[in-house]
Amino acid sequence: MLSPQDQLTELVRALETDQHVFATDPLLITEKLQGEDGTPIQKLHRRASRIDSNGALARVLGKIDGRIKGIMIVMSVVWCISGFFGIVHSIAV
Repeated sequence: MLSPQDQLTELVRALETDQHVFATDPLLITEKLQGEDGTPIQKLHRRASRIDSNGALARVLGKIDGRIKGIMIVMSVVWCISGFFGIVHSIAV
């Protein structure tokens, strides 16, 4: 699974491909980052964070991640309970 920063970077890339209009101009951010130090991956992460200057995209990703984790917990509990009842039923028969 991708890290939250990788997810944000990928989301920004996908939205740019679809011509999404961001709060901050991506071209200006790209030009400013050219003079900064860091690996290309670090620069991409910084660029995505700066494009999402108001944090809206990161919040949405966080909500989605939380919901997926919640669903996994519920499914695990259902799986355990159904397994328990299956064992109890097989013993009773």
